Amino acid sequence: MTGLHRRMFCLLLMSAIMISACGSGSTAEVASAEVSDGGFRLRLLVNTCNASHATTVTDAGDHVELEVTATGDTPNDCQDSIIVVLPARLDGRDLIDRSTGDPIAVSPSSDYWPYDRDRFSLADYAAALAEMVVCIESRDPQIEAWITERLNWPTYKWYKEPDERGNTSAPAISDCAEEHLHPLRG
Repeated sequence: MTGLHRRMFCLLLMSAIMISACGSGSTAEVASAEVSDGGFRLRLLVNTCNASHATTVTDAGDHVELEVTATGDTPNDCQDSIIVVLPARLDGRDLIDRSTGDPIAVSPSSDYWPYDRDRFSLADYAAALAEMVVCIESRDPQIEAWITERLNWPTYKWYKEPDERGNTSAPAISDCAEEHLHPLRG
């Protein structure tokens, strides 16, 4: 386990401990949802900012109900994005936010798969992505990179402190993408 993975694991563990120690949190309103993966996955846009979330899904037959509980919401002006896997296809049924009792606007996913599906699987992509993160951090020790989940597949994010002029140079990213991700394109 790399140092980054240990830090992420410790952060998740501390978050889980804080959530259980601090109570169950408060109900959060869902602003919108995108559906993907044949109707089984949702990306929810939640009216919280940098919070930890727990989601309860109830399949009520003719509709699906969601309740999102948030802890650690900050007063910043942003919305959180969370991924939810449904037990059954949404299949055009209403998605109801239990916090308001109102239907949630659901749109089809705008995500697309940028890699050659005939030659590469999601597992191939996930392996290349893990190699991409290791490559970035090994070529530029000032960059912190990690894998994050999007609606249809994982991706990566990175952060590097800007220099004294506010510039952030990160040539390792394009070099590593050329080496690990670009070969997967069609």
